[in-house]
Amino acid sequence: MRVWLSRRRRNMKRSWLLASLVVVALLTAGCSLLPGQQAPAQPTTAAQATQPAAGGDTMPTAVIPTPGAEVGTVAARVNGQEIPMATFQKQFFQFKVALTDQNVDLTTDEGKAALAQVRSQVLNSLIELALIQQAAARMGISISDEQLEARVQETVAAGGGEEKFQAWLAESGITPEEFREQLRAELLTEMVIQQVTTSVPNTAEQVHARHILLNSEQSALEALRRIQAGEDFAKVAREMSQDEVTRADGGDLGFFPKGMLSVPQEIENAAFALQVGQVSGVVRSPYGYHIVQVLERQANRPLPPDVYQAMKQKAFDDWLQQQRAAAQVEILVPME
Repeated sequence: MRVWLSRRRRNMKRSWLLASLVVVALLTAGCSLLPGQQAPAQPTTAAQATQPAAGGDTMPTAVIPTPGAEVGTVAARVNGQEIPMATFQKQFFQFKVALTDQNVDLTTDEGKAALAQVRSQVLNSLIELALIQQAAARMGISISDEQLEARVQETVAAGGGEEKFQAWLAESGITPEEFREQLRAELLTEMVIQQVTTSVPNTAEQVHARHILLNSEQSALEALRRIQAGEDFAKVAREMSQDEVTRADGGDLGFFPKGMLSVPQEIENAAFALQVGQVSGVVRSPYGYHIVQVLERQANRPLPPDVYQAMKQKAFDDWLQQQRAAAQVEILVPME
């Protein structure tokens, strides 16, 4: 089944706060939830969310001690700002407990690999948080005590009240002050995100297209011959397309903008190169062979909420990657 949108939506599962703040991940997807809360879809980790594309900007060189070296009181420095070893170790331990609670055997090769990945992700999340805090200071963004207290009360109420909240703190090994600092970081990140993404437009040029997917070039040429001979595109799609999702609708892909991977890149390129009513030649993609037709074109069509959210996510991811590429990062904790 060729579910084009499902791939994009999987890539979109990157909550900004959870990608940037491992402390928030601990509250919502880690060891335990506040009573009454439900875990959201597992987001992409910070380490994955900020990896540069192949051929793109490279990360700054970090100072990494050899395994077995004496561990000091600082896990990393970000532009001179220290990340305490105690903070790193506590959050890493909480995730280690979470893995154990999920019945992951940490003595196996798979368990050791998962633990190593978590170790890297925790450190990357703390580095990103430091970058966000530094950017917030440059932007003049700060969190007032009133804002923090309102978020605390909101979170406690959502979790079922003070008694359940205190029980959750005890179970999670988090002090009230640590919890407040986690929420302060969450609020700060929200405000930085809003600042960074404020210029992302909610409209874009979009095309409404349909396609026929075939398993072989010969079949694609046959479909193209029938269309060029005057047969209805939708009829040919219903009879020949291998795309089980769009076949019944005559291959209809709906509207989509550039650059969001709503459809395979090859289909997007072909569609935006066509005028309304035109039919492409055979288009090869990793999924097979396609025939594409454009039905409509709109210069400033409002973006669907999920696509708009994805564009804002991409803008923030790009911004965060730029901050990381420009930063002086020293990793002082052994990563093995």
